[in-house]
Amino acid sequence: MRKRIVIGCLFAVSLLVVMPNISAVNDNLCAESFKSENLEQINNAEQKHLLDASIWGLLGIYIQMMYHFRMTRVNLWYLIAQIPGLTGTLLDLVELRAYLLQTRATVSQDVLNAILDVLEDLIPLKN
Repeated sequence: MRKRIVIGCLFAVSLLVVMPNISAVNDNLCAESFKSENLEQINNAEQKHLLDASIWGLLGIYIQMMYHFRMTRVNLWYLIAQIPGLTGTLLDLVELRAYLLQTRATVSQDVLNAILDVLEDLIPLKN
């Protein structure tokens, strides 16, 4: 069941990346009826890039959210390790579990940020 959820999430994210016009963020910017003087007067290429790259910002926020969610689990395991009756092998196992979860959170954040950077270079969002 977990594999299906992960595959479904990856499929949804890939759809958002490949077809950015279906996202709600870009619908506002691409709508023909939406005419704003501020958007028409933007001449700076960097500001236009920031408007075009809004989906990358959302994916970056999602990666940070997942990192903090995993770090919450790590802190929970460290709290369990502070129970007064835990000693010996059981304490070592709980601390090992917390360390492994912390390493997994950090590595997955780094890998996902690197993948997001590569995708941003490969698929530039332009209107």
